[in-house]
Amino acid sequence: KAAITATVIGLADAPELTVDGTAVGVEDSRIDLAVTLLRFPDTDASEEHSVEVWVLPHTVAGLLAGGVAMNGTVRDGWVKFGVPVGDVYNISLLPAPHWSGEISVTVVASSLESLSRDFASTRVHVNVTVVAVADAPVLTVAESLVAADEDTWLVVNVTKVALLDDDGS
Repeated sequence: KAAITATVIGLADAPELTVDGTAVGVEDSRIDLAVTLLRFPDTDASEEHSVEVWVLPHTVAGLLAGGVAMNGTVRDGWVKFGVPVGDVYNISLLPAPHWSGEISVTVVASSLESLSRDFASTRVHVNVTVVAVADAPVLTVAESLVAADEDTWLVVNVTKVALLDDDGS
């Protein structure tokens, strides 16, 4: 009899990830991302699992996962938000203030095999539309009480007129 020694090198299994490919909301409001499935096939606890949401800079003011604000890091031209795996079904984007337009979003689920450091990921692109909402303009006058005699000109000293939206919408 001969003894045979075999070494099995673990490989990362690609996660299964399904996300609705579109999301629509109004400016200055949360927009939910609809993750409908996240499954990590490897069940022997040899992998580390993670989820990230990637957005282009200046389009999003923040991201909530499970109602908690996540910190984003700029890497490779994207703002990348780490999301706890347990909160993946409860993700909301916060568009930049007074901004409307299209946001390119990528949801990424990853597996890292602990011993071999083999890596596998699944990416799903989501088109997010932020619909413009008219904001009241800002108008400031110098005096709180302005008075004039009847049939005479009333002079009002306007010190500021501004629009909140600066995205051209």
